[in-house]
Amino acid sequence: MKTKIKLYLGTMLLIISYNLQGQDSNLNYRISLDVGLTFAGPVGPMANYLSEQGFDAQNVDSWFFGPTDYPVKTPVGGSLSLNYSWRVRMGKRVNIQVGSSNLGRVSGLSNSGASIAFEFKSLYGAIFYSYQKNPWILKIGPSILLNTINPESYTLNQMNTKDTKVTLGVFGGLGLRLWSSKRTYGKLNLDYIYALPNKLGPYDTNSNPDNLPEKHISFRHGTSSFTIGVHL
Repeated sequence: MKTKIKLYLGTMLLIISYNLQGQDSNLNYRISLDVGLTFAGPVGPMANYLSEQGFDAQNVDSWFFGPTDYPVKTPVGGSLSLNYSWRVRMGKRVNIQVGSSNLGRVSGLSNSGASIAFEFKSLYGAIFYSYQKNPWILKIGPSILLNTINPESYTLNQMNTKDTKVTLGVFGGLGLRLWSSKRTYGKLNLDYIYALPNKLGPYDTNSNPDNLPEKHISFRHGTSSFTIGVHL
């Protein structure tokens, strides 16, 4: 994995250096902020895994919501990212983007009463080309992710079970330009990060033998967002 990360970082640096060579001073720099929601992340696959492992109790009484079927999923979270870009050719740009994605929460309950719950988050960086043919923008490039799965402590026997791991991915997306004035511009985006899986677990619950073996989970996810940007 360390070798793959070095290759990815080297590729990112080559993209930057290649596109800076021979460019004039009028590179049309831009900076923008994206705010949006995540979807299609690791919550769904983890919910399926909890069901396979018996954490799928049905029709459980709940004080607030009535009978509940497990696993219980919150598959949507918030996203925030910052983008810096410059033009390399007419309609083509190189972008550096860093972002934070809340990828939701899932909880499971076994018939014997063992419970387990996870929250998923990801920090990522990407360097990608964007190709614009008004009003559409196509984006593609390598990315690197710092993924966190945080089991809620009350469901486990062991302490300090928060897992944070690095993986590699590919960033891609489609944008729709809403406006572009002399100073500002706005876009709608639909992006997706495909990521290699991380090994997570095993996890010991508070009710043995209902423990959860290790599992490879991918933090790939989609993001729908709104961009507000400034021409520098």
